[in-house]
Amino acid sequence: MSRGLRQAAAGLGSLVLVSAAHADPLKLVPGTPVTLVCATNSVVVIPEAASTRGEVRLQLEAAQAGSEAGAKGTWSVAGWAANHTASFAAIDHQRCKTGCDLTAAEGRKIELWSPKRASPAALPPDEPLTVVAIDPITLKLTATTVIAKVIAAFEKGECSVVP
Repeated sequence: MSRGLRQAAAGLGSLVLVSAAHADPLKLVPGTPVTLVCATNSVVVIPEAASTRGEVRLQLEAAQAGSEAGAKGTWSVAGWAANHTASFAAIDHQRCKTGCDLTAAEGRKIELWSPKRASPAALPPDEPLTVVAIDPITLKLTATTVIAKVIAAFEKGECSVVP
């Protein structure tokens, strides 16, 4: 995003992430939720090996406008396919029921954190930390879950904005 467009977006109180691959840009406007639907494949290795594929729905909402430091907000799980039990959405939906941390900085991926933005060392050893990254250009998603500093699950897929 050019500096002029970034300043214009900041002046409007929103962070606009323009996607060349999609007709509509992904917009995070304070107070206006955005729903994404994502087709993903997931692999879990801890506590038991499992692999599923299916759809997840995520709700993103900016709490403050984008700036040089980026936008901050919350995200939650809006739904997932019943057979997609290895998905981060199925695993994290309770922890993010009232919203987990979201960050979106200029020129970087949108990051969704569960239960909160933290390093694995800052959490109790048995508490999972999930970090989801969404590329603002392609809307490709990757998710990694870490337990006790070990990768416990990985997921990838592609998203689209629900009108």
